[in-house]
Amino acid sequence: MSKIQITDELLAAFLDGNATREEAQAILAAAQTDAELTEFLAISADVSPLMAWNDPLPVSALAAANETDNSCSVRCEAYALRVCGVAASDAELEQVSQENGWLKDGGTALANVGRLAEKYGLSVSRSYDSSLSDLAKALENGCVPLVVVDGGELLGDQAAEQFEDLFVGQIPDHVVVVLMCDFQQNIVTCYNPAFGEIPQQIPLGQFLDAWQDSHNYLISISSKTIAKATYVPTPIEVSDVVLPAELIELREAIAENTHDVWAKARMDEGWIYGEKRDDVAKTHPDLVPYSDLSDGEKEYDRTMAVNVIKLMYKLGYDLVRRQDTDFYRATIQQLRSIPKSFICPNCKGTYMERDLFCPNCGKRID
Repeated sequence: MSKIQITDELLAAFLDGNATREEAQAILAAAQTDAELTEFLAISADVSPLMAWNDPLPVSALAAANETDNSCSVRCEAYALRVCGVAASDAELEQVSQENGWLKDGGTALANVGRLAEKYGLSVSRSYDSSLSDLAKALENGCVPLVVVDGGELLGDQAAEQFEDLFVGQIPDHVVVVLMCDFQQNIVTCYNPAFGEIPQQIPLGQFLDAWQDSHNYLISISSKTIAKATYVPTPIEVSDVVLPAELIELREAIAENTHDVWAKARMDEGWIYGEKRDDVAKTHPDLVPYSDLSDGEKEYDRTMAVNVIKLMYKLGYDLVRRQDTDFYRATIQQLRSIPKSFICPNCKGTYMERDLFCPNCGKRID
């Protein structure tokens, strides 16, 4: 493989987030021995778009064992299935995962880790910003905990990984199964697909650094019996998300539509208005226009609507009105610049607004 030359154009692409993985690795490796390059990257990182202001949750990041093996999530789920008494080969699970669109060339999106376990009848709970206590509790409850980590930090050169976190961002790209947490010895024992069936012991501090890159993403897999006895809902925290004023103004319209969607679904199932809820007679007091709901009921719909919008921001998406985009403005400008056409009253042919004479019959346009 030819050595990658660090040019100004490559550095610009790197800071814009357009460098390939190999190019980014070459730049980071060079920075470790080039003080001037290190200083340049440190200054540029302050204004780099790579530093996301809201630190979005990496739900669409892809987990893969390494650049040539994209199946670490499948192998960890296979391990969990075996522990829970479900027999399925890795090859079968890879095929099922590919057929359902969970396993892609680059790996499995974090939001889809655990889908195989669900497919084979197990219960799966997912939570971000989990703690060591949450991890220990999952083990205590009889769950099989999968965690998403930065594979390089778990195994590789820690100095290089620190550069990666600073200049590229945190990269949650690997899944492991936690087998045991020894807080006295500060050791976490994992099943790591990169090491086969041999358990891997990792220093607690190193494990936490690697786990932090996924916002401490924890996927707990268990039987449905265990899940019913131990389930604790862990919604994504969105209270820190501040919505733009224009979206706050739309809150009432979104809440009203949310109510109408719910009401239509109920009515399609045969429910009708009734002063009291009756599941047998299918009557419900809230099957009325949104304007007739109590303030408390309206607030429930407002909260649901706003939290969904906040969640989109938390996951790293921006909601932009179409009219405010450069593409929309350019398209409208193009459409307005197209000359208008008319029908000639003499020959019924078409002429353009700037024509003095009909191009079909030659008659002067009055």
